[in-house]
Amino acid sequence: MKGLPDMKKEEKINMCQAMEEWYADAVKEGVQEGRKEGRAVGRRKRKTEIIIKMPDVGLVPDESKRFSGGTDDEIGRPRMEAAGGKAL
Repeated sequence: MKGLPDMKKEEKINMCQAMEEWYADAVKEGVQEGRKEGRAVGRRKRKTEIIIKMPDVGLVPDESKRFSGGTDDEIGRPRMEAAGGKAL
């Protein structure tokens, strides 16, 4: 490469080490983000499972919404799907 000063062996090793550390940090960050997203998906899935079961214990949609903290869409959609698409 023209215009670049010759790098000493130590500088080359340091650059390789820096790249390896950068890569390891990026992998670690990716794993953490993946776990975070996985937890969020798990929470949403569990919330949906609970919402579907609420009518079985006598809770009406307004009560389900209040106790679960769900939105109208979160309450209605899983219950509708559980009923096979029929209005409840």
